[in-house]
Amino acid sequence: MKKIVYLAVLAVLLAACAPLGKPIKGPITSSECGGTVRGKTTIELKYRSKNFLEMSIKEKSDVGANTELRIRLKPKAGDESLLVKTIGKSVTPAGGDITWMNKQGAANALVDQTLILCVPNVAVGTIYKFDVEVDKIGTFDPRADVTW
Repeated sequence: MKKIVYLAVLAVLLAACAPLGKPIKGPITSSECGGTVRGKTTIELKYRSKNFLEMSIKEKSDVGANTELRIRLKPKAGDESLLVKTIGKSVTPAGGDITWMNKQGAANALVDQTLILCVPNVAVGTIYKFDVEVDKIGTFDPRADVTW
């Protein structure tokens, strides 16, 4: 019995140590993206508006076709109700759909404080550029490269 408990604790610890920004490959069920997707990539958006404006997000993320790009919101205390928007700007090669990047929500109104974007089933090598806006703070312009 002890071995089972130790293995369960070890599995939880290892899962918690999975680095953000690294793709998790393998089929996962996604209620947000309507069924099973090939995996997910999670990045963090940290922000605060008190005393001074601060915002940080990874500039480039590697994502997979038919996966989830998750943006975990990490506001400082008191900033949980600020609206966060993602806005699609461009796609290379030109002509692809960028509307999947248009999402918004406040950390205090989202499940796990996470915006989930559903990456379409596109060719490897596709590059998406988008804006991330946080009310009262500012805008970043990261990108998502489809690499798998």
